[in-house]
Amino acid sequence: MESHFPITALTAETFTQWKTEIQVLLLDRGAWGFIDGTEPPIDATASRREVIDYNLRKGRAFSTIFFNAGEENRPLLAGVTDGKKAWQILEEHFEPPSRSRVAQLLDTFYSTRIQPGESMGIFLARLQKAARDLDDIGHGVEDKYQGYQAIRCLPPEYKGIVQIIYRYEDKDFKFSQIKSDLIAEEHRIAHMQRDYELNESTINVASTSTSVINNNVHASNVKPKKFVKVSQSKPTKVIGPCFKCNQLGHLIADCNLRDKPTAQTFKKGKNFKKSKNKNLSGQLAESGSGVVEEANLTEGDTKHWWVVDTAATQHFCKDRELFVKYKPIKNTSMTLAVGDVNSPIEGIGTVVFY
Repeated sequence: MESHFPITALTAETFTQWKTEIQVLLLDRGAWGFIDGTEPPIDATASRREVIDYNLRKGRAFSTIFFNAGEENRPLLAGVTDGKKAWQILEEHFEPPSRSRVAQLLDTFYSTRIQPGESMGIFLARLQKAARDLDDIGHGVEDKYQGYQAIRCLPPEYKGIVQIIYRYEDKDFKFSQIKSDLIAEEHRIAHMQRDYELNESTINVASTSTSVINNNVHASNVKPKKFVKVSQSKPTKVIGPCFKCNQLGHLIADCNLRDKPTAQTFKKGKNFKKSKNKNLSGQLAESGSGVVEEANLTEGDTKHWWVVDTAATQHFCKDRELFVKYKPIKNTSMTLAVGDVNSPIEGIGTVVFY
């Protein structure tokens, strides 16, 4: 009868898996001994009940194989009633003992490697299964070669234990010993990883708590700020006035009346003597660098007018209130560069622009 357990459908690709599942099912039903030949024959002195039980288990071995082989494979078992014979027929059909089969199993054995995320126990079990398949067709793999394959392509974290295994003596270099050491190393690595993650989590929690406390203390000590809107407008810069036409908006170099005769801007004064000019230059030189020397010169109506000589360090102004330092001077005059006008100098001083 068919099994209530999910059994893989039998095909050429799934025969190995199918055999394993059927073996477990027959063990559960107490009938696997009839397949591998470990079931002893019934004793002649057995009771009637024992004989019935023996025959029932023997028949169950065949029926389990037959019903789980699939309808497309059942013709292979036509005329067969013995479970062991049915098992051999299926093995010869799906795994014929040919050189191509040997080459296939050898390739499977030597290409068996641990997969990402796979446990060490599962990997070594697959390796043992590949070795048993070779042994079943008469091409068993020596134990030491199984050990070499087990440590051949392990992840980098196992390089320490691999170097230790390579130094084993010949009597200790056995697959069973290597398997035990690799599984123990796997558990050690996993334990170290858990400890590292736990410590990292503890550090993160502590750092987060400290940050929260610091933020709370900082927030309690910070006073609310008052924001004042600052005007972005800038004062308008006025050019001039022109010393030729007394108009704002341009300088004398750009004046349209520059080459035309006009009334003099400044009134004529007394002639300037060279000796006094030298004395004035010395007095003006006494001012420190970085400041502007000024004198009250202009006689126009606007006291904010300036006479600026870009080629000199002394300039002239009429506004007494602009001076930070002021020293009166008597009997001194200077000829201006504009119109050759003589003008008396009332004093010298320092004007600081902010």
